[in-house]
Amino acid sequence: MGAKPCKQSIEPKGLNPEMSPDPIVKETPVEFLKNLIVLSFVLVIGLMLATFAFVWKVGGISLAGID
Repeated sequence: MGAKPCKQSIEPKGLNPEMSPDPIVKETPVEFLKNLIVLSFVLVIGLMLATFAFVWKVGGISLAGID
């Protein structure tokens, strides 16, 4: 009585003792992503300030009491 013993092998098929492990796939380093984010913020802020300076210089912005 009771449960029958399992006759299937739990070992995967197609294994060979001479097999090498799968190659490790390099993931994108976190440092690269951090640098990319910082660079993009610096670039956007720099472009905004340059645009403001250009518009100020050509006279597109005038504040009351400031020449």
